[in-house]
Amino acid sequence: MKINLIPEIRQEQVRIQKTNALVTMIAIILAVVLGAIILLLSGMFLARMAQANQYNASITQINKNIKSQAALEKTVIDVSKGIQDVKSILGTDNKWKNFFSDLEKATPGDVRFKSLSITSDGKASAEMEARDVTSLDRFLTSFSTYKRKDLVTNTDKNNLFSDVVVAGYNVDDTGKINFSATFLVNLKEL
Repeated sequence: MKINLIPEIRQEQVRIQKTNALVTMIAIILAVVLGAIILLLSGMFLARMAQANQYNASITQINKNIKSQAALEKTVIDVSKGIQDVKSILGTDNKWKNFFSDLEKATPGDVRFKSLSITSDGKASAEMEARDVTSLDRFLTSFSTYKRKDLVTNTDKNNLFSDVVVAGYNVDDTGKINFSATFLVNLKEL
């Protein structure tokens, strides 16, 4: 009896081909799935990076807004303090009400204030400008002797300014004299 082994060999080849095809198909499916997973993960990573950059940009913008808001709040606080100071000066007793008109009367016409600061206890310091040395001397004399009139009795009160001191002077390019002065405002006379 003769046995034909060709069909068995052929069956073995067909089985190996099917196995190879199945393994190849599984490998291709795994490669596609792995590629999809890598693509999905890299997409999620890029999305997170974009979101983080967007958050950082928002944080930077918010910080800028906070800084400008802080500057604005500081300005508002400074203005509020200034308004409170003005209200306290012009407050209920109105002792400062006529001070600037008296200051103008006491100041010679050829002398001008560049800056003036007065503390609550009446100590004043000023940066001033005069036409010449004679103007500076008139300023010292006028401030040292200026008396306010009592409107009721029409008599002179005590000196409004005392301890008038000029701390040196210099001549600028235009020939005007710049000097610093300190004096004490007699608060009882206001």
